[in-house]
Amino acid sequence: MSENPTHFTLNPPAVSLYAEQMMLRLLLEHKLPRCFLNSSNWDNDITQPLGLPDELEDHPAQQRIARKLLSARWQQIKNLPVQDPDFALAYRNIAFLARRLDLSEAEQTMLRFAVHMNREDALRETARLFRVDFNIVCRFISDLCGASRHSVRAALHKNRSKLYQYGLLNRYINRSSTLDDFAEWGDTFDLDDFSNQSATEQDWLRTCAHSTQPPTLQWSDFAHLGEMRDIMQRYLGQPEKRAGINILIYGRPGCGKTEFAALLAQQTELPCYTLVAQDEDGETIAPKTRLHKCRLAHTMLEHTPSLLIFDEIEDVFGSGLFERSTADIHKPWINQILEHNPVPTVWLSNNAHCMDEAFLRRFDLVLEMPDLPRAQKAALIRKLGGDMLDEDHIQHFAKQENLLPALLERSFKVAKAVRQPENNLGDTA
Repeated sequence: MSENPTHFTLNPPAVSLYAEQMMLRLLLEHKLPRCFLNSSNWDNDITQPLGLPDELEDHPAQQRIARKLLSARWQQIKNLPVQDPDFALAYRNIAFLARRLDLSEAEQTMLRFAVHMNREDALRETARLFRVDFNIVCRFISDLCGASRHSVRAALHKNRSKLYQYGLLNRYINRSSTLDDFAEWGDTFDLDDFSNQSATEQDWLRTCAHSTQPPTLQWSDFAHLGEMRDIMQRYLGQPEKRAGINILIYGRPGCGKTEFAALLAQQTELPCYTLVAQDEDGETIAPKTRLHKCRLAHTMLEHTPSLLIFDEIEDVFGSGLFERSTADIHKPWINQILEHNPVPTVWLSNNAHCMDEAFLRRFDLVLEMPDLPRAQKAALIRKLGGDMLDEDHIQHFAKQENLLPALLERSFKVAKAVRQPENNLGDTA
């Protein structure tokens, strides 16, 4: 067979124009890997999407002909603007994030690169041919987006990068990293949703926080907290806007922490949001991802007077017997959140003993939620039960230490649902 490359033509590419440009840039301008084209290792996952004919696989002049075909194609497309309708929504969402999070051009370039890398297998397979270190990646991205290497290094810095702080990208980098490791899609947003849905401001907020359920208890139900109750109200109700307002409330499950936090928002007339703890499938969100979403919620709400509740923080601050807590691993990041969060935040935990003293000192106010005193518990039972209990039974139940507000609320909810109108609980207890 003749070795004349004119006897071969490229098939139509099976990738987006963006992916084709990136693949050819990598292969032709950044040292074509020896393993890509040879008689014993013809990679169909790359060659077919680029349109190389299958007949070249066993051709004796395979590499020379393939390089000429690809080089000619590269000259045709390297300056073409990318306008792919399949990625239009993803680009629109990147533009929104760029405005909202003040992303640099280098950061936007990395996001576009990551979207295509994680949605187009051929581009990922090409990137995996290149074993790289941090400096090589910075040079490549700088060349790709025309940004300075300094701005690229900032976009990929392990501690200061917004891409990592907001969980837009994951950082899985080691000594044997390949190029795709630097563009691993993060856990903050589902990639399919990000690529196929045009989101509003509220849609973005709902990915990280939801409106808190209105409280069922009243402000007077927490009179037993004494002066601390009113101090917290006054502190959150200050008219001047300050960064780094944080309150920690801890105590046994069901003691009323969440209700009290919602009441604080109500008393200070602040819209209240609770950080999501589960994804759409009901799966528990990983602690690190919750911190990413906390950071995003703070940014989305920073221009709206509001209060954010971060519940079950022991998942973030608690450590195991043989492992450090997420908070300890990312201590500078946690400290930055506590010092600079633009939205007042109430942090709720069942146990504060799991927290490092260095973190505890950074909270403005710390409250251990006590059990209801007997008089307040009796009053709560009367309010919840109505005429279902006589006074003797009210006093009897008020003495029980484990009857926490959440348990009382659920118990009376069930009791009212199954109650026979002619009887009360006092007659059958």
